[in-house]
Amino acid sequence: MSVTTVPLLITFLCYFSAWIGSLAIALVFFTGSVSGIMVSKFGCRVTSLLGAIICAVSLASASMSQSIVVLYLSYSIPFGIGTSFIFNAGLVIVSNYFTRRRSLALGFVSAGQGLGVLVQGPLLQTLIDLYGWKKTYRIMAGVIFGVCLLGVTYDPNVKSDLEVENGDQMPSSDKKRQQECAREKRRCMFLDVSVWKIPAFVAINLSSGIAQFGHFVPQIHLVS
Repeated sequence: MSVTTVPLLITFLCYFSAWIGSLAIALVFFTGSVSGIMVSKFGCRVTSLLGAIICAVSLASASMSQSIVVLYLSYSIPFGIGTSFIFNAGLVIVSNYFTRRRSLALGFVSAGQGLGVLVQGPLLQTLIDLYGWKKTYRIMAGVIFGVCLLGVTYDPNVKSDLEVENGDQMPSSDKKRQQECAREKRRCMFLDVSVWKIPAFVAINLSSGIAQFGHFVPQIHLVS
């Protein structure tokens, strides 16, 4: 993200260009509750494919932008939301596939993200030097859409299979209680603030939110 900031600063001659990438990064995590609802309602496969389409369209339309305001609307907002869909669907599907070694699987996923960032920086810089930032956006639109098509391999029945297996072993009273919990969960799907009553959850979210204010500042200044 920081690699593409400098060309935007040069193109638009405005330091507000830094908000283009910052807003996208912020929305990836800020819209996590929305993407969580999408995963719960439509499943990981649909959510990840929808996110891929949003990101690809966002990058393609942003490559034709002539002003910063248009970039905010065509890139920052939709790309952040689409990335949030892909990010959360990927984490949830890994948790569904793995039960015994879930922490190890999630560790590999997180390591893959770091490796991708390590490779993406020099790659984006090379593409920008050769083709400019607009063509680079179009190339990355195709790359993101192609890679995220792997979301088709997500099995939407993994979670339901586990629930059916566990449900067959439950007594009738527990099954009835589970059905009541499921109905309550559907009622609270769009407005569930119960997690904010957990002190650990509040502390982690507040501290992470404050840390993000300075997390990406050195990366931006390294390339500027």
